[in-house]
Amino acid sequence: ERLLIEALATQEHIEVSDDELAARVAKLVSESGRERERVAKFYAREENRLSLRAALRREKALQWLVDQSAGAAHAAPV
Repeated sequence: ERLLIEALATQEHIEVSDDELAARVAKLVSESGRERERVAKFYAREENRLSLRAALRREKALQWLVDQSAGAAHAAPV
């Protein structure tokens, strides 16, 4: 399943910008309550940001697929 989603993301040129990544990290840090410092340190590490970027890319690919399916459903004759 993961490979299919990653292949879809590649085929459709779905990427996660640095701004999108920074926004998600900021959101995670702000939502972490007392653990803010620990979460901020976690995402300060490059490998953790890369993992988050990959997860966001899969999320965007899945959303693209849902959007395409919704568009096809609206275009289908009734």
